[in-house]
Amino acid sequence: MACLVGLVKWLDVDSFFTNGFTGDDSFQRKTGYVQQQDLHLATATVRETLAFSALLRQPARYSKQEKLAYVDEVIQMLDMQSYRDAVVGIPGEGLNVEQVSYF
Repeated sequence: MACLVGLVKWLDVDSFFTNGFTGDDSFQRKTGYVQQQDLHLATATVRETLAFSALLRQPARYSKQEKLAYVDEVIQMLDMQSYRDAVVGIPGEGLNVEQVSYF
C-alpha cells in the first residue's frame, strides 16, 4: 500500500492495477493511507501508553508537566476516562477492539 500511495520514493512504478483498472494520477488523491503502529507494551495502561508517546513525540519546548496535562486532556476529549487505567495488551482484561481503535 505504501508503494501505491507514493510513500516509497526509491521504487519507480510506471503503472499499476487496482481492481483490474490501470491506476492514474488521481489515485493518490482518492486514497487514504494511515500506517498502523500498534505495538504497545502489554503491561502498560492506556494513560501510561499515551504518556510515553507524548513524552517522546512532543517538542522539547513543552515541559513534562505540560505534556502529561495534555495526555489527560486527550483522554477526556476521547471519552476514555472509564478505562484510562485499563491494561492495553491483555485481551479480555484490558481494552476491547473498539477501544483499541482509538490508539
